[in-house]
Amino acid sequence: MASIEYEDIEFEEKDNKIIATFLDIYEFTINKEELEKLGECKINKHSIEITTQSEEKATNKINFLVECGLNQLTNKISKQPTTYIHRLSNIPLIGTPSFGIVDKGTNFLEIKPITSCNIDCIYCSVDEGLSSKKTRDYVIEEEYLFDELKKLVEFKECDELEVYINPNGEPLLYQPLTKLIQDMHSLKQIKKIHLITNGTLLSKEKIDTLTEAGLTNISLSLSSLNNKEIMGKTCNLDHIKEMAEYASKKLNLTLTPVWIPKVNDEEIDKIVQFSKEINVKIAIQNFLVHKGGRKPTKKEKSWEEFYEQLQELEKKHDVKLSFQEEQPKIIKTKEYETPFKKNEVLEARIVCPGRKPKEQIVRAMHRAITVIDSNRNSGKIKMKIVRAAHNILLAKFCR
Repeated sequence: MASIEYEDIEFEEKDNKIIATFLDIYEFTINKEELEKLGECKINKHSIEITTQSEEKATNKINFLVECGLNQLTNKISKQPTTYIHRLSNIPLIGTPSFGIVDKGTNFLEIKPITSCNIDCIYCSVDEGLSSKKTRDYVIEEEYLFDELKKLVEFKECDELEVYINPNGEPLLYQPLTKLIQDMHSLKQIKKIHLITNGTLLSKEKIDTLTEAGLTNISLSLSSLNNKEIMGKTCNLDHIKEMAEYASKKLNLTLTPVWIPKVNDEEIDKIVQFSKEINVKIAIQNFLVHKGGRKPTKKEKSWEEFYEQLQELEKKHDVKLSFQEEQPKIIKTKEYETPFKKNEVLEARIVCPGRKPKEQIVRAMHRAITVIDSNRNSGKIKMKIVRAAHNILLAKFCR
């Protein structure tokens, strides 16, 4: 008998097909008839068994079908095809703002293990969520992400690092999040680990687990206390408030609402009062129009007007809201050399689709490069670098 177990995959039979759920929110299907050609097939929650005399052949077949499935994942939330980025995928984790690791040569690092969001904020600067126009998602193998982060941490030679888990989407959708935080916490160079979250998927148990794993800070993107239209109709605001109150007693919590002119003016006032009630810091963000982001209003507040209004709120609520003079200590550190320059022309091989139509990700010099306006979806393509800063690389397809 051949039997293979998969820790991160759950199997279920349905209509002569095997529905496989990977890392909780992704799925693929396996044709059961393909397995039954080799012998009697039994599907368990985390394993597949085949009664056969040729155990090696059956094992190879199961592994082949699962590998094919992992290359054809669908995100159950966004309904979009998803690329699983792992150590054998040949996809670098440095080079794109969509996934992986972002390092701008300071003691602050960003990691992006996942894309996709479970709610639909009307102000989302990266157009994530249920109404997103993006056509592909990504999820990264935890071991691969941590290994690459560890290499970078050792290279930087800094003992005051802070890591921000800040994906284009909701980090709590990332099933191995606890393991990732545990691994990062094991590195003595990392002093703080921040989680940027909308809070909808938090629970008391989850907060306890993440804190025990090494999480030190949560930035809660709460831009409304009562108006569900602002953060999406599926958003349970009462639950978020309850979790904020609980988290405030466990770690460093900061409320980070986005102030949208004439959209959530009244809500900002309520959130400031709420921050006082639970005794946490609040860092109000000025809404800015981002290319590709959602635009609930076309008008931005000037920074002068924004800070004047913050001062008015400070007087009204007797609370500090402006932290210009209290910015966190930024330490210049080593960073990997950016291997390409703007206007450089090169050829590279496509390794996966980009997040938008006519967009591809290529690999060159151990970097992932986003190529726009591409009419090719496989093989080698020619491109011209149009952006090359801090290893964030953008190129345009050359016809």
